[in-house]
Amino acid sequence: MKGPGLCLGLLLAAGPGAADSDAALRCAAFWQASADIRRASPGYGISPATSEALADDFRARITTPDDAAFAREREGFRLLHRGVLRGDRQSRDLAERIAARCDGLLRAE
Repeated sequence: MKGPGLCLGLLLAAGPGAADSDAALRCAAFWQASADIRRASPGYGISPATSEALADDFRARITTPDDAAFAREREGFRLLHRGVLRGDRQSRDLAERIAARCDGLLRAE
């Protein structure tokens, strides 16, 4: 899982409370990918609407939109969420850390 691991590293590199545009883009992509997978797999954790709302919260914080970067991040996070759905512990642990980091960005503002 090279892509999502790299994404977590970049999120953590932003530093505590640094809700910059890149971190917001990654969190928006994380939650949008979650919504995508949840729509395709009913009963998987939180509702797609909740994931979509979180993605929208982060989209609103993106100061320099980059559709290509968002698409790349989103695809990597789809792979991560598929791993979680299959019951992969490493994927679940990584997704939980990313979700917690994104939550920290929301709370920092």
